[in-house]
Amino acid sequence: MTESARSVVLDYLIATGWRHKAEGPSGELWARGSNETVLPRRLEVDSPPWNRLAQALALADKEPVEEILTEWRRAVKEAEEIAVSSQVRVREAPGRVELDVHLSGHGVRQNETRAYEFGTFVMRAAESVKELVKSARGTRHHARNLVVVGGPLPGSVRVVLREPDYSDSTALITDAPETVEGVALVYLAGVFAAANDAVSSPDTEQLVAQLSPLSVRARLSVARLADTVREAGWNVSGTIRRGSQEAPIHLAVAGADLLSRASREGIESEETIPVVGTLDGWVWSRSELTMQTESRGLIRVSVPMSLQVRVGELHASPNTEVIARVAMFTRRVLGTGAALQTSFSLVSIQPAKGPTLV
Repeated sequence: MTESARSVVLDYLIATGWRHKAEGPSGELWARGSNETVLPRRLEVDSPPWNRLAQALALADKEPVEEILTEWRRAVKEAEEIAVSSQVRVREAPGRVELDVHLSGHGVRQNETRAYEFGTFVMRAAESVKELVKSARGTRHHARNLVVVGGPLPGSVRVVLREPDYSDSTALITDAPETVEGVALVYLAGVFAAANDAVSSPDTEQLVAQLSPLSVRARLSVARLADTVREAGWNVSGTIRRGSQEAPIHLAVAGADLLSRASREGIESEETIPVVGTLDGWVWSRSELTMQTESRGLIRVSVPMSLQVRVGELHASPNTEVIARVAMFTRRVLGTGAALQTSFSLVSIQPAKGPTLV
């Protein structure tokens, strides 16, 4: 439970205006104004360090310590429940692509949250999907077509972001094909997942890979959406639904803070390389492909929106051998030039028995 306990406290610090100041031998130094506190690297629920930290923050925030502890315990329980259910499921009634989330945490009280921030969240979600579509298609203009449906859940505020309905009621087959907004919505969910995973990971390689194919405007739109979540103090939890499947999604305050910063950072070096290997796994809800390659072993590759249908078709056949080109993004240590982090994004892919890629 160490990971969940620490993440919950980290969310609280960011949501209440504390900022990371420095790394220390026993933990991270956080500050807000003249106040400073240390977040230990290991933290257990109701342990002495957990209680001492709650007492220090209660004093700084002028809040009852038991109120803070109660909120932390509730958040840890919710995080553990999310972790247990974190798997792709069969959808009860296939339909349009939608991201169904509820907002909880520091910024929500009794199914209520600030209207301005809620409106900003919906507006920036629509803007992010629009910019993701433009980035994938290489176009300069696209309308904001995302649909929103709202409703309450116990202890939270619910919002459903859904692709537009372009079905033709006069056609023999009335079901509409998946829209570009639907593809972008799934990709956005994958970015959320990568950001949240990166909070408890020693590196952010998969998040970097998810962001790397995006245009500057798309990255900035995602950063602004993350800013809204962080500043409102929300935990975003719910489900991404696509076709006959659905998968859980979660973005805590700390994940939003990391996503905001990562979306604004640049890539230090980029190189496109050929790889030959076998498809090992495809997670559509995270836009993530796992490949067992001849030259680099097992690698995780971010799949841009334009190639996701192709990857799904190839992965449908077990142990498919492929040849691909991937963009390799590397961050390097200042001064030494040593590789600090490497991530991969798919550029092209086809069966190994097909014609050679050029």
